[in-house]
Amino acid sequence: MLSTYTYPQYAYRRPAELDAAAPRHVPLVVIGAGPRRLPMMRRTAAGGQRPSSAGRGTTHRPSRRAAKMVRHPSCFRRTPGTDMDNPFAPSMTLELLGTPAWHTADGRRDLLNRQDAALLALLALDGPQGRDVLAGQIWPEATQTTAGNNLRKHISRLRRDSGQPMLRTSDARLELLAQVRVDLNHLAELSPSRLLEGELLGGFDYSDLDHLHDWVTQRREALRLRRADAAAGQAEDQERRGELAAAIRLAEGIVALAPQQEHAWRRLMRLHYLRGETDLGLAVFRQLGAALARNGQAPSATTRALADALARGHGKGTLSYTAPALPVTLQRPPQLAGRDAERAAAAQ
Repeated sequence: MLSTYTYPQYAYRRPAELDAAAPRHVPLVVIGAGPRRLPMMRRTAAGGQRPSSAGRGTTHRPSRRAAKMVRHPSCFRRTPGTDMDNPFAPSMTLELLGTPAWHTADGRRDLLNRQDAALLALLALDGPQGRDVLAGQIWPEATQTTAGNNLRKHISRLRRDSGQPMLRTSDARLELLAQVRVDLNHLAELSPSRLLEGELLGGFDYSDLDHLHDWVTQRREALRLRRADAAAGQAEDQERRGELAAAIRLAEGIVALAPQQEHAWRRLMRLHYLRGETDLGLAVFRQLGAALARNGQAPSATTRALADALARGHGKGTLSYTAPALPVTLQRPPQLAGRDAERAAAAQ
């Protein structure tokens, strides 16, 4: 007589390896690979050797099929300070101020050639653009087909060398990915030396490309003013902390970088005065006057008033300077009382 089969019931038993301190790897699950391809796929995932048709071992890159392997989460070791702790952290940084280069979060770094640097600078400063527009600016003398092929080759090489994509591509447009960090967008975080000495795209010359040369020239001039403003913020922080010598060096660099900014000259005058170098502050004022006179101009009323304050030797409050707070022992120094005869004898 037929009857319905009843499946046996087994109580859940927690595996001991789940409570172990060290992670334990579990078998791989490979999608689309049979028994014969499984060993090769495991070697591919590890970046090892695979046998060729002639039986010789050849080094190769992990294939797309290897990326389909699914592993237990314990296989992925988390290292503090890496992007795995913050999935939204930038995975790559572009350095366009000074020598163009890219570097990744794992420490890999490589220099950019002239065409790649121009391509990434156009996207970083002007935003998403059409493929034909970019190719026409970088290869203006080539045909549209040739310029488009050159653009595809450069994009492919950038991805191959860096090991990760930098650009979001489509049939008509290109744009930088959000996880690519551009140093030009974080000038305040750069060192004073990079701010003062670095130039957009370093020493690359684009004079043979008319339109691109004009664009680079205009962007370099605009960026020079932004660099001066970022350096001025750092100089103000140094002045606030009482680091006058470092602030003076930075202010001198700002004057050399953007001599048309009169307030940079005033900052240098004030810093010299606060350091007790009134003569040097007045010498800076005379240098400014001579530079403006060559263009038929004269210092502004604000600058002349500052120079008069320096000449009269007014107090620091006149120069809008907030001195660091004095220690309590200096604000209320101890008073000596009595024993005048003994202190007089000790002084002798």
